[in-house]
Amino acid sequence: MICGLTSGNCECHTPVAMLNLLGDSWPDSGEPAWDKIFKMNKACLHLYGKKQPRPGRKMGHINFLSSDIAQAIHNLSLARSALK
Repeated sequence: MICGLTSGNCECHTPVAMLNLLGDSWPDSGEPAWDKIFKMNKACLHLYGKKQPRPGRKMGHINFLSSDIAQAIHNLSLARSALK
């Protein structure tokens, strides 16, 4: 119970893996290669609108939805490699 409210239905309806995007991912030349992420099936990019990337600063995250968790984790690994 939080704030006197029950949590409601917490059933997982879609397997998902989340990749945090830290400021370390931002190259000196500007934005990371988002086009590589947009080509991935069911990848959802969430940026927080922060202007200055800094090492260790959370700038956003990417959710990888899939029919099974193993595939979602695999897609996360591919994205991590693509953004290096």
